[in-house]
Amino acid sequence: MPLKAKVPAVRLKASADTIDRLARGVGSAAPAAHDGGMSTSYSAGGSAHQKNLSQSILQVIFSFFLGVVVVAFVGIGVNTFYPEPAFTDGSWDDARHAGWRLTTSVILLICATAVMVVSLVRSELAPVISNGILLGGVFTMIYAVGVSASAGNEWPRFVVITFALLVTVGIGYLKFARVRASAEAPANLSPDGSAPLDSAIGVRLEAVEAKLDALGKVLRGE
Repeated sequence: MPLKAKVPAVRLKASADTIDRLARGVGSAAPAAHDGGMSTSYSAGGSAHQKNLSQSILQVIFSFFLGVVVVAFVGIGVNTFYPEPAFTDGSWDDARHAGWRLTTSVILLICATAVMVVSLVRSELAPVISNGILLGGVFTMIYAVGVSASAGNEWPRFVVITFALLVTVGIGYLKFARVRASAEAPANLSPDGSAPLDSAIGVRLEAVEAKLDALGKVLRGE
């Protein structure tokens, strides 16, 4: 009988030691698994990184080309519906052409403002197209400032350039301040949104360790 009574005690002690080692190894096993996962992701992500780089370059080229097309569309449209005055009897009328340049710069400025505002509408759904339209608005604004700079009247030209400056600063603030604010928003949350994902995992690991420690103490009779 004493020999048979010792067998369950030995097995109970062995189980307690096993659970105790498991409880101590949870904290060290999780970082090791995490490091292994990171090394695997780094080794497998080389081609994905190259693909993303190529995609980013194509997106930049497309946005730039779209901006050039937009400014060409606006410029040709303005010159089509409001053409430059022709020579009158072979003479050049400076005052008439100065007025035309000033009016053209105002029209271009309005078109540039409208294009920039359009680029802000639902820009998160198609950022490449939105950036291309924004570039088109910037190029059109440069075109408007260049045309107004060749106008002879000083005060209207100054008003056009001032308005162009205010519109450019305002659109840039709305565009990039909003993007920065959305990027700084907490995106790494737990499913219930109560805590960051890494913190939630750490809390769960601590809870598992506490339960294993308590189970080991019970089996050891502490």
